[in-house]
Amino acid sequence: MVKLSIMVPVLLKKKGLVEKTGELKYGEYQPGSQVDTEWTLTLNKAQYEFSGLTIIDVLPGEIVGGVDGITITPQTDSDVGKTLGYSDGVIGDNHQYNFGISSEKYNKNALKLDFDSSYSGNTITVKFTTRNSWSALEGDSFMNYASAFTGSGLYEDTSGKVTVEENIRKNAFKQGTKQLEDKENSTVLWQIGIGTHLDNYFGIGKVDSTDEESKNRIPTVTIDEVLNSGAEHDYLSLPTNKDDYTLYHIDKKNNSVTKGEKIAQANYEIVLDGNGQITINFLNDNDEINAFMVEFETPINFAKWMSDSEVKSVPGKFDFNNKATINYGNVKDLEVEAKLDQTSDGIYLNKESALDNPQGYKIGWNAVINPDAKTLRNMTITDVLTGEHSIITDTDSFKLYKVDKAGISYSEKDGKLIPTVNKNYLDGELVRGEDYDISPIEELDSSGKTQNGFVITIHGKVETPLYLEYETTITGNSSTYSNKISVSSSDYDVESSHEVGVSAGGRRQARSAIFRKVDGINKKIIAGATFKLEELKEA
Repeated sequence: MVKLSIMVPVLLKKKGLVEKTGELKYGEYQPGSQVDTEWTLTLNKAQYEFSGLTIIDVLPGEIVGGVDGITITPQTDSDVGKTLGYSDGVIGDNHQYNFGISSEKYNKNALKLDFDSSYSGNTITVKFTTRNSWSALEGDSFMNYASAFTGSGLYEDTSGKVTVEENIRKNAFKQGTKQLEDKENSTVLWQIGIGTHLDNYFGIGKVDSTDEESKNRIPTVTIDEVLNSGAEHDYLSLPTNKDDYTLYHIDKKNNSVTKGEKIAQANYEIVLDGNGQITINFLNDNDEINAFMVEFETPINFAKWMSDSEVKSVPGKFDFNNKATINYGNVKDLEVEAKLDQTSDGIYLNKESALDNPQGYKIGWNAVINPDAKTLRNMTITDVLTGEHSIITDTDSFKLYKVDKAGISYSEKDGKLIPTVNKNYLDGELVRGEDYDISPIEELDSSGKTQNGFVITIHGKVETPLYLEYETTITGNSSTYSNKISVSSSDYDVESSHEVGVSAGGRRQARSAIFRKVDGINKKIIAGATFKLEELKEA
């Protein structure tokens, strides 16, 4: 009696048997809302010896027209078995994805590749292209799963992922850019991209094609704009002139879209209904436009919060929100949205140091106050220092000026919109005791060190910008020397601060000494005290 035995290979998971990557082949018109993806399988990177190697590749979604352009490198004299079938996407007992040739059992498209021993010991590269519907996306990606199995029991499974940029994935997009060259003329430049799936042409008549998919071009697109959606104040307004709206082609390359060439105005007309709806009627009868963006600017009214609210404090930031609903052809109520904001820091009050890296013991400071030339009543200016530096206000360095508003200009710096003063427009120095009073302040910080500064009380209304400049004297070693200024009035409150960092090697050893005469009982500073400094002689 002869016993027969069957050798069952020991299953052993090994790295370097299969890798999967993909690339979106985006850029050409694809009727039926489809897109191509090129996939790359890298097999046997570890160069194992095998008698046979089987690959099961589970393809993304429902593919259109099978698998195209399979290339295998290197080529041997043996044919590679290629079978297009189906899978359920489940790893079976043999550590491969289940595979069959009937869609009755499995519902996912799959490709099976069989390599014989002539490929043993070699790294193999397989490339092919699938055409998928956009509906095959899993979240934001096309997914592809693969498993490899050798006759000796080596196995590995992997996946490939192609993430699609949101601007393409949604078939539309909205984006904005702040244009902050000057506060009075600042705008937000908006761009709305439309048709990024590339499955339509925009124009009149039929598509120039003998393909059975031939269909009418899209003659009209409507965009319902909602500015300031969710913002506390309506800082933005739509342009009312149709010539302020311009169309551009969209440049397409792989997985990105960018602004292309301007579309000739003869190809379209813009209609505005005055309530935020923008209608684009296309006049061209060709297939030149299959994705486009409309571009326009909305002016920014930074002062809108003042008229909208009884709140005195300046908002921490200005919100620039824009939502749009797009309709054309079979596309219904496609929503896109973009949000930007701008810090208010610096706009109404800006504090800076004149010496960013002081080499001696003086730091110069300046502040631009009320650059909008608003009428402010009962104004006080409070300035508090942090770090070991001090101020004496009874010096020639302490100046407070009126400024002609024509001398105020704005520039963008570190994300802030900063006012600066042209000193040729200084309109006279305010007189202490007549135009304003000043009193010193001393208070303890959180560490118990003394902070000092001053309070300026303005007499009467302020109706012009003000420019304050003075010096502080370094009295000890600090890593930073800070200065915080705040303005309070019956109309609104605002504050600004600036910090000077000084390295230990960048400071002179010389220091100044600040002498103050204080009341022996209440410890308050006594104004008008004078001191005489004499050299101490040896006895």
